[in-house]
Amino acid sequence: MRERQAVCRDGLLQSTGVRPKFLRVRAIVLAGVLAAGALLVSAPLAANSGWTLHSVPSAHFSIATPAAWVAIPQSRAGQQALVRSLQREGRSDALKVLREFVGDHWQHVASRKLDAVELPQTLPSDIATDVIVDVKPLPTGVSEDQSTLKQIVTGLYGQLKTSSGMHLEKPAAVRLEAGPSYLLFGSATASGFGGARTGFAFYLLLHAGHIYSIECRTDARFFDAHAALFRRIAGTFRYT
Repeated sequence: MRERQAVCRDGLLQSTGVRPKFLRVRAIVLAGVLAAGALLVSAPLAANSGWTLHSVPSAHFSIATPAAWVAIPQSRAGQQALVRSLQREGRSDALKVLREFVGDHWQHVASRKLDAVELPQTLPSDIATDVIVDVKPLPTGVSEDQSTLKQIVTGLYGQLKTSSGMHLEKPAAVRLEAGPSYLLFGSATASGFGGARTGFAFYLLLHAGHIYSIECRTDARFFDAHAALFRRIAGTFRYT
């Protein structure tokens, strides 16, 4: 199992090198980013629901995933603790995937606030299934409204659609439970995977002076079968 994705070691924007005008801003380095357990709290979403709620107080959001998915801690100490837990449980398959994720330097980019991955992978693929939440500040003076969001999405789409190996549908306005958003979805060639492709669904929202992105990824062959699950995951996103 390999973690590498065509779309986005650090989310769609970073992996493609895209930097729309509104996104040319430095990442926020939040206090406590290296403190074990300081950024992420996971708990059962509801009794017998089969889902887990991941709360990230420092970035003011929460999102839920199926209970089998594992949120990768940002801190080294948190990652080591998770490795020890999986070792005690004898989950060698999950350990292999986890070690490749935590060895990827993109996991330590300050704007990445959550990466929850399906462990163990249930699909017959080397391309991991996961969800990433990335948070960046809007530049000072930029208005936080739907016209701004539309301009960001339009610029992003215009740049991505010309990228080599990218298949991209036109952006669609989608209202999530957390508020209005835009959805981009498609697939991209996964480098080093023998022509395999990564399918992705990418939601963008604006809130409290920040750009929030929710990106769900899987092997493109199974994307249609995962579309409802990805929409459900995005639908659990809340500001806190």
